Amino acid sequence: MRSLRPRSSELVRPQDAPSARPTLRRDAHLPGRGGPAGRLQGCGKVKQEKLDWLADNPFVTKRFAFFVGRRCRTMTIRDVAEETRLDWKTIKALDCEYMREQLRRAGKPRPGVIGIDEISIRKGRVYRMVVSDLERHRPIWFGGKDRSEESMDAFYKELGPTKSKKIRLIWTKSSIPQSDFHAIFQVRPWRI
Repeated sequence: MRSLRPRSSELVRPQDAPSARPTLRRDAHLPGRGGPAGRLQGCGKVKQEKLDWLADNPFVTKRFAFFVGRRCRTMTIRDVAEETRLDWKTIKALDCEYMREQLRRAGKPRPGVIGIDEISIRKGRVYRMVVSDLERHRPIWFGGKDRSEESMDAFYKELGPTKSKKIRLIWTKSSIPQSDFHAIFQVRPWRI
């Protein structure tokens, strides 16, 4: 007599798939709702398969998530949402996934020459620090609570002591207080 439990080889059958990509089949003979999972015969545990071509949002592919991320580089989130006919929260989540992947591909920063600037985020003199790697032309840190020494110490702490010592030149437009730091400061004059 044949067992009602599917074997692990019955869950995914590539010969039934229209392409060579791994697919999931709904298992109709499982008790309950049946879904993209099945009980393994030996141990009785549930096997859930992960499709690596799906994004974090299971309803879209990684390719579409990267398309949305590239569109968000030049357009607003609202415009991309109207173009793709998706909710702006979904677009924001896909854009965040795209940015995380871009940061992963860029690797850890090893700056030699940095530029420090502050930006106002709202009225009332509320600032955040932006640190950029001037040799690679990309921002490497955004944060802090104000324009204080503690905010810059958070950057150096995140960067690490060995990478902080390799910074040769700091280019800034205002005098940002620095403690026990041995780089050359270049203060550029204020221009309108």
